[in-house]
Amino acid sequence: MLRRHAAPTRHLPVIHDGKEGESLEALDRFQVPLDSTRDEAARILRDHGYQFRNEVLGPVLKARRSSPD
Repeated sequence: MLRRHAAPTRHLPVIHDGKEGESLEALDRFQVPLDSTRDEAARILRDHGYQFRNEVLGPVLKARRSSPD
């Protein structure tokens, strides 16, 4: 499955639903910068009431970084 973003040429693969999809949505919703570390991203999400395990957040951040702009 691909998730379309505002830029028509930017698509991010979403392999899993559930926590991975939820964390991806939250990262995008709160405009967490692509170059954020896992700890920085987790802090931003916690500030907005979200908590994700490192095993979930790490791969999602990596996928966001590798996605073409």
